[in-house]
Amino acid sequence: MMRKLMAAVVLTAVLLMTGCASVPMAGKNADAKAKQFGPSQGGTANLYIYRNEIIGSAIKMPVLIDGVEAGDTVAKAYIFKTLPPGSHTIVSKAENDSSLTVDMQAGQNYFVWQEVKMGVLYARSKLHLVTEATGEDGVRECGLVKGDGSAEMALAATANAKLASTTPTSTTPTAEAAPTEPNPSPQLAVAPNQVQSSTPVATAPIAAAVTSTPEPVAKIKSAAQDLPSQTAAVAPVQSMSVAAITPQDSAAIAAIEPLAQSVATGLGCGAVQANGATTFIAPCGTYGVLIDCDSGQCRPIHTVHVKSDE
Repeated sequence: MMRKLMAAVVLTAVLLMTGCASVPMAGKNADAKAKQFGPSQGGTANLYIYRNEIIGSAIKMPVLIDGVEAGDTVAKAYIFKTLPPGSHTIVSKAENDSSLTVDMQAGQNYFVWQEVKMGVLYARSKLHLVTEATGEDGVRECGLVKGDGSAEMALAATANAKLASTTPTSTTPTAEAAPTEPNPSPQLAVAPNQVQSSTPVATAPIAAAVTSTPEPVAKIKSAAQDLPSQTAAVAPVQSMSVAAITPQDSAAIAAIEPLAQSVATGLGCGAVQANGATTFIAPCGTYGVLIDCDSGQCRPIHTVHVKSDE
């Protein structure tokens, strides 16, 4: 019995100190952008989970956020996620499960160190919330694990559904309004000096009115599995107008518009409409999705309210 225990300890030590596990890694541009440590946009928060030690290089450790698979870490690697603000529980799975709950605020960066320890039959881990200075130094020693954006979208959809379920519905009777002319079909609000996209905006998806928030969110969530190029979160719904476009932007828009339309079609949305030189808005029922094409890939950023003409 003692010999078996010693053999297991020796085997664990060998696995911890030798070998090299691998996971898909993101490109240099995505890694460099994440390491700028800029504040998160669109009312979200940035989360870095890093593992900057050599120990345990032969072992991959899965990471879950609020029960959603966020990816696997290896030695000298980090996971970067953009999440809705609020309380999030992170779990590192190894011989043990290490859990850490972090209360995140919009526009802030949060750093979690995944410490690796020697176990009996397998490696163990422990999660630590560290300061920004410590976290940035640790992340700089690591490479970015590749993600497809599905974790962020699932978490954002869950947050939106939770918000919708907790929003009270008014039951106060209202006075009968005088007859008015029927409202025109909802349209995206366009600035007066906007140069229109060459692709007409589809109004059919908008005409099929959506009466609650979860439906467009669920549609976006289910389509996420078919969009491997997505790398950013769909944040909570925001109200916004389409930005003005200068004539100099027209050539760039024409080049990347088909890519943005491909993402919109995968999400079940209508024809995209330009919103600046590198962003587009696609109508999805009574909501729209903001699509960013700044990094050579087009990916959904967050949902927006569609404004009706009055």
